Amino acid sequence: MKWFQVDSDTPDDPKIKAVIRRGLPSPNPGQAAAGALLLLWCYVANHGGGAPGIGVDSDGQPLPLGEMADELLFDSQADLERFLDFLAEKRAIDPAAWADQRMVMLPAMAKRADAYARSKGRPAPAPKPPAPAPKPPGRAKSGEKSPGSALTVPTVPTVQHQETEEGQLALTPALPAGPTPEDLVQVWNRHRLQGPKVQQLTDVRRRAYAAALKAAPDLRVWEAVIRWVETQPWCNAKGTGDHANWRLDLDHLAKPGKLQTAKERMDGDRNGAGRSAAASGRVAATQGKYAGAGHDD
Repeated sequence: MKWFQVDSDTPDDPKIKAVIRRGLPSPNPGQAAAGALLLLWCYVANHGGGAPGIGVDSDGQPLPLGEMADELLFDSQADLERFLDFLAEKRAIDPAAWADQRMVMLPAMAKRADAYARSKGRPAPAPKPPAPAPKPPGRAKSGEKSPGSALTVPTVPTVQHQETEEGQLALTPALPAGPTPEDLVQVWNRHRLQGPKVQQLTDVRRRAYAAALKAAPDLRVWEAVIRWVETQPWCNAKGTGDHANWRLDLDHLAKPGKLQTAKERMDGDRNGAGRSAAASGRVAATQGKYAGAGHDD
Protein backbone atom coordinates (compact mmCIF):
# COMPACT_ATOMS: atom_id res chain seq x y z
CA MET A 1 0.00 0.00 0.00
CA LYS A 2 1.60 3.25 -1.14
CA TRP A 3 -0.73 5.75 0.53
CA PHE A 4 -2.87 5.90 3.65
CA GLN A 5 -5.33 8.25 5.37
CA VAL A 6 -4.63 10.39 8.43
CA ASP A 7 -7.49 12.34 10.00
CA SER A 8 -7.05 15.92 11.19
CA ASP A 9 -8.00 14.88 14.75
CA THR A 10 -5.36 12.12 14.91
CA PRO A 11 -3.36 13.97 17.64
CA ASP A 12 -6.49 13.77 19.87
CA ASP A 13 -6.43 9.97 19.89
CA PRO A 14 -5.49 8.81 23.43
CA LYS A 15 -2.83 6.43 22.11
CA ILE A 16 -1.24 9.17 20.02
CA LYS A 17 -1.40 11.61 22.93
CA ALA A 18 0.43 9.11 25.13
CA VAL A 19 3.21 8.76 22.55
CA ILE A 20 3.57 12.54 22.17
CA ARG A 21 3.61 13.07 25.95
CA ARG A 22 6.33 10.43 26.34
CA GLY A 23 8.42 12.11 23.68
CA LEU A 24 11.88 11.21 22.41
CA PRO A 25 15.34 12.55 23.32
CA SER A 26 15.32 15.86 21.45
CA PRO A 27 15.07 19.60 22.06
CA ASN A 28 11.37 19.12 21.23
CA PRO A 29 10.49 15.66 22.63
CA GLY A 30 6.80 15.64 21.69
CA GLN A 31 7.42 16.81 18.14
CA ALA A 32 10.17 14.21 17.74
CA ALA A 33 7.85 11.40 18.88
CA ALA A 34 5.04 12.56 16.58
CA GLY A 35 7.46 12.76 13.66
CA ALA A 36 8.86 9.29 14.37
CA LEU A 37 5.33 7.88 14.50
CA LEU A 38 4.46 9.41 11.12
CA LEU A 39 7.70 8.09 9.60
CA LEU A 40 6.86 4.64 10.98
CA TRP A 41 3.44 4.71 9.29
CA CYS A 42 5.03 5.78 6.00
CA TYR A 43 7.74 3.12 6.24
CA VAL A 44 5.29 0.27 6.82
CA ALA A 45 2.95 1.53 4.08
CA ASN A 46 5.81 1.93 1.60
CA HIS A 47 7.81 -1.22 2.33
CA GLY A 48 5.18 -3.67 3.60
CA GLY A 49 4.83 -6.59 1.20
CA GLY A 50 1.73 -8.13 2.76
CA ALA A 51 -1.73 -6.82 3.66
CA PRO A 52 -2.03 -3.11 4.64
CA GLY A 53 -0.54 -2.35 8.03
CA ILE A 54 1.51 -5.57 8.31
CA GLY A 55 5.24 -4.89 8.43
CA VAL A 56 6.57 -7.85 6.45
CA ASP A 57 8.54 -8.00 3.21
CA SER A 58 7.47 -9.85 0.06
CA ASP A 59 8.78 -13.11 1.56
CA GLY A 60 6.66 -12.73 4.68
CA GLN A 61 9.61 -11.87 6.94
CA PRO A 62 9.47 -8.92 9.40
CA LEU A 63 10.85 -5.68 7.99
CA PRO A 64 14.51 -5.20 9.03
CA LEU A 65 14.79 -3.11 12.19
CA GLY A 66 18.24 -1.76 11.33
CA GLU A 67 17.02 -0.25 8.08
CA MET A 68 13.84 0.93 9.79
CA ALA A 69 15.90 2.75 12.44
CA ASP A 70 17.80 4.60 9.72
CA GLU A 71 14.62 5.59 7.88
CA LEU A 72 12.98 6.80 11.10
CA LEU A 73 16.12 8.86 11.92
CA PHE A 74 16.95 7.03 15.16
CA ASP A 75 20.57 6.99 16.30
CA SER A 76 20.53 3.22 16.78
CA GLN A 77 18.35 0.14 16.43
CA ALA A 78 18.21 -0.10 20.23
CA ASP A 79 16.60 3.38 20.42
CA LEU A 80 14.01 2.31 17.84
CA GLU A 81 13.23 -0.88 19.75
CA ARG A 82 12.64 1.08 22.96
CA PHE A 83 10.22 3.31 21.05
CA LEU A 84 8.42 0.29 19.59
CA ASP A 85 8.23 -1.32 23.05
CA PHE A 86 6.31 1.74 24.23
CA LEU A 87 4.04 1.69 21.15
CA ALA A 88 3.26 -1.97 21.85
CA GLU A 89 2.52 -1.15 25.50
CA LYS A 90 0.01 1.50 24.37
CA ARG A 91 -1.29 -0.81 21.61
CA ALA A 92 -0.37 1.65 18.88
CA ILE A 93 1.20 -1.44 17.27
CA ASP A 94 0.08 -5.02 17.81
CA PRO A 95 1.80 -6.15 21.05
CA ALA A 96 1.69 -9.88 20.26
CA ALA A 97 3.26 -9.50 16.81
CA TRP A 98 5.99 -7.30 18.28
CA ALA A 99 6.71 -9.54 21.28
CA ASP A 100 6.67 -12.85 19.35
CA GLN A 101 8.23 -11.92 16.00
CA ARG A 102 9.66 -8.40 16.42
CA MET A 103 7.24 -7.39 13.68
CA VAL A 104 5.46 -4.02 13.41
CA MET A 105 1.74 -4.45 12.76
CA LEU A 106 -0.53 -1.40 12.59
CA PRO A 107 -4.13 -2.47 13.29
CA ALA A 108 -5.50 1.01 12.55
CA MET A 109 -3.99 1.00 9.04
CA ALA A 110 -5.49 -2.40 8.27
CA LYS A 111 -8.85 -1.25 9.62
CA ARG A 112 -8.80 1.86 7.42
CA ALA A 113 -7.98 -0.23 4.35
CA ASP A 114 -10.93 -2.52 5.09
CA ALA A 115 -13.29 0.44 5.54
CA TYR A 116 -12.12 2.04 2.29
CA ALA A 117 -12.61 -1.22 0.38
CA ARG A 118 -16.15 -1.62 1.76
CA SER A 119 -17.02 2.00 0.86
CA LYS A 120 -16.15 1.21 -2.78
CA GLY A 121 -18.09 -2.02 -2.80
CA ARG A 122 -14.96 -4.12 -2.96
CA PRO A 123 -14.11 -7.08 -0.76
CA ALA A 124 -11.76 -6.23 2.06
CA PRO A 125 -8.22 -7.53 1.49
CA ALA A 126 -7.64 -10.84 3.21
CA PRO A 127 -4.94 -10.56 5.87
CA LYS A 128 -1.75 -12.36 4.98
CA PRO A 129 -0.51 -14.36 7.98
CA PRO A 130 3.12 -13.64 8.74
CA ALA A 131 5.50 -16.44 7.86
CA PRO A 132 7.15 -18.18 10.82
CA ALA A 133 10.66 -17.10 11.61
CA PRO A 134 13.24 -19.35 9.90
CA LYS A 135 14.82 -21.96 12.13
CA PRO A 136 18.58 -21.70 12.61
CA PRO A 137 20.63 -24.43 10.90
CA GLY A 138 20.78 -27.55 13.04
CA ARG A 139 23.97 -29.23 14.15
CA ALA A 140 25.12 -31.80 11.60
CA LYS A 141 25.30 -35.40 12.75
CA SER A 142 28.50 -37.33 12.51
CA GLY A 143 29.30 -38.07 8.84
CA GLU A 144 26.72 -35.56 7.55
CA LYS A 145 27.27 -32.23 5.85
CA SER A 146 26.23 -29.14 7.80
CA PRO A 147 23.02 -27.60 6.36
CA GLY A 148 24.60 -24.11 6.31
CA SER A 149 22.62 -21.02 5.28
CA ALA A 150 21.83 -19.17 2.06
CA LEU A 151 21.18 -15.53 1.19
CA THR A 152 17.59 -14.74 0.20
CA VAL A 153 17.15 -11.38 -1.52
CA PRO A 154 13.52 -10.15 -1.54
CA THR A 155 12.01 -9.27 -4.90
CA VAL A 156 10.29 -5.89 -5.07
CA PRO A 157 7.84 -5.59 -8.01
CA THR A 158 8.35 -2.85 -10.57
CA VAL A 159 5.47 -0.35 -10.38
CA GLN A 160 3.73 2.09 -12.65
CA HIS A 161 1.58 5.10 -11.74
CA GLN A 162 -2.13 5.56 -12.27
CA GLU A 163 -4.74 7.93 -10.92
CA THR A 164 -7.42 6.62 -8.52
CA GLU A 165 -11.04 7.74 -8.57
CA GLU A 166 -10.24 10.27 -5.84
CA GLY A 167 -7.34 11.72 -7.83
CA GLN A 168 -4.73 10.30 -5.48
CA LEU A 169 -1.61 8.80 -6.98
CA ALA A 170 -1.55 5.03 -6.57
CA LEU A 171 0.96 2.39 -7.63
CA THR A 172 0.09 -0.81 -9.45
CA PRO A 173 2.29 -3.81 -10.25
CA ALA A 174 3.95 -4.03 -13.64
CA LEU A 175 6.17 -6.60 -15.28
CA PRO A 176 9.89 -5.86 -14.79
CA ALA A 177 11.87 -4.99 -17.90
CA GLY A 178 15.31 -6.56 -18.11
CA PRO A 179 17.45 -7.91 -15.27
CA THR A 180 16.84 -6.68 -11.73
CA PRO A 181 19.28 -5.80 -8.94
CA GLU A 182 18.35 -9.15 -7.38
CA ASP A 183 19.49 -10.92 -10.57
CA LEU A 184 22.81 -9.06 -10.46
CA VAL A 185 23.34 -9.98 -6.79
CA GLN A 186 22.76 -13.65 -7.58
CA VAL A 187 25.30 -13.58 -10.43
CA TRP A 188 27.84 -11.84 -8.20
CA ASN A 189 27.41 -14.16 -5.23
CA ARG A 190 27.58 -17.22 -7.48
CA HIS A 191 30.83 -16.31 -9.26
CA ARG A 192 32.69 -13.97 -6.88
CA LEU A 193 34.52 -16.56 -4.78
CA GLN A 194 37.43 -14.51 -3.39
CA GLY A 195 35.62 -11.23 -2.87
CA PRO A 196 32.95 -10.11 -0.40
CA LYS A 197 29.44 -11.42 -0.97
CA VAL A 198 26.41 -9.11 -0.98
CA GLN A 199 24.62 -9.95 2.27
CA GLN A 200 21.92 -7.29 2.21
CA LEU A 201 20.33 -5.48 -0.73
CA THR A 202 19.70 -2.04 0.80
CA ASP A 203 17.75 0.75 -0.90
CA VAL A 204 21.01 2.57 -1.67
CA ARG A 205 22.48 -0.52 -3.29
CA ARG A 206 19.26 -1.24 -5.18
CA ARG A 207 19.33 2.21 -6.77
CA ALA A 208 23.03 1.92 -7.65
CA TYR A 209 22.68 -1.57 -9.14
CA ALA A 210 19.58 -0.58 -11.10
CA ALA A 211 21.47 2.37 -12.62
CA ALA A 212 24.40 0.10 -13.49
CA LEU A 213 22.06 -2.42 -15.15
CA LYS A 214 20.43 0.35 -17.14
CA ALA A 215 23.85 1.22 -18.58
CA ALA A 216 24.87 -2.45 -19.05
CA PRO A 217 21.82 -4.77 -19.04
CA ASP A 218 23.56 -7.89 -20.40
CA LEU A 219 24.23 -10.17 -17.41
CA ARG A 220 26.59 -12.26 -19.56
CA VAL A 221 28.98 -9.29 -19.64
CA TRP A 222 28.76 -8.96 -15.85
CA GLU A 223 29.45 -12.66 -15.40
CA ALA A 224 32.46 -12.58 -17.75
CA VAL A 225 33.95 -9.58 -15.94
CA ILE A 226 33.36 -11.15 -12.52
CA ARG A 227 35.10 -14.35 -13.64
CA TRP A 228 38.02 -12.25 -14.92
CA VAL A 229 38.18 -10.30 -11.64
CA GLU A 230 38.61 -13.64 -9.86
CA THR A 231 41.91 -14.12 -11.73
CA GLN A 232 43.35 -10.68 -10.96
CA PRO A 233 45.69 -10.45 -7.93
CA TRP A 234 45.09 -6.69 -7.59
CA CYS A 235 41.39 -7.39 -7.01
CA ASN A 236 41.87 -10.08 -4.39
CA ALA A 237 44.02 -8.81 -1.49
CA LYS A 238 47.17 -10.80 -2.19
CA GLY A 239 49.10 -8.70 0.31
CA THR A 240 51.37 -6.82 -2.08
CA GLY A 241 51.40 -3.46 -3.83
CA ASP A 242 49.51 -0.26 -3.07
CA HIS A 243 46.21 -2.06 -2.35
CA ALA A 244 47.47 -5.01 -0.33
CA ASN A 245 44.23 -5.58 1.60
CA TRP A 246 41.69 -4.49 -0.99
CA ARG A 247 39.19 -6.85 -2.58
CA LEU A 248 36.93 -5.57 -5.35
CA ASP A 249 33.27 -5.63 -4.35
CA LEU A 250 30.05 -5.24 -6.31
CA ASP A 251 29.49 -1.71 -4.98
CA HIS A 252 32.75 -0.64 -6.64
CA LEU A 253 32.06 -2.48 -9.89
CA ALA A 254 28.57 -0.92 -10.11
CA LYS A 255 29.91 2.64 -10.01
CA PRO A 256 29.52 4.58 -13.29
CA GLY A 257 32.08 3.48 -15.86
CA LYS A 258 33.75 0.82 -13.70
CA LEU A 259 32.27 -2.18 -15.51
CA GLN A 260 33.28 -0.82 -18.92
CA THR A 261 36.80 -0.09 -17.70
CA ALA A 262 37.13 -3.62 -16.30
CA LYS A 263 35.76 -5.11 -19.52
CA GLU A 264 38.29 -3.19 -21.61
CA ARG A 265 41.13 -4.42 -19.40
CA MET A 266 39.76 -7.96 -19.64
CA ASP A 267 39.52 -7.74 -23.44
CA GLY A 268 43.04 -6.30 -23.58
CA ASP A 269 44.39 -9.17 -21.51
CA ARG A 270 42.72 -11.72 -23.77
CA ASN A 271 43.97 -10.07 -26.95
CA GLY A 272 47.49 -9.83 -25.54
CA ALA A 273 47.40 -13.51 -24.59
CA GLY A 274 46.27 -14.39 -28.12
CA ARG A 275 49.11 -12.43 -29.70
CA SER A 276 51.64 -14.02 -27.35
CA ALA A 277 50.40 -17.49 -28.23
CA ALA A 278 50.62 -16.74 -31.95
CA ALA A 279 54.15 -15.38 -31.57
CA SER A 280 55.29 -18.38 -29.58
CA GLY A 281 54.08 -20.67 -32.38
CA ARG A 282 56.37 -19.18 -35.04
CA VAL A 283 59.30 -21.26 -36.33
CA ALA A 284 62.68 -19.50 -36.53
CA ALA A 285 64.09 -19.34 -40.08
CA THR A 286 67.37 -21.04 -40.87
CA GLN A 287 70.06 -18.46 -41.46
CA GLY A 288 70.24 -17.56 -45.12
CA LYS A 289 67.29 -19.73 -46.11
CA TYR A 290 64.98 -16.78 -46.83
CA ALA A 291 67.67 -14.14 -47.37
CA GLY A 292 66.44 -13.25 -50.83
CA ALA A 293 62.73 -13.45 -50.17
CA GLY A 294 60.99 -10.37 -51.48
CA HIS A 295 64.07 -9.01 -53.32
CA ASP A 296 65.16 -9.19 -56.96
CA ASP A 297 68.30 -11.13 -57.64
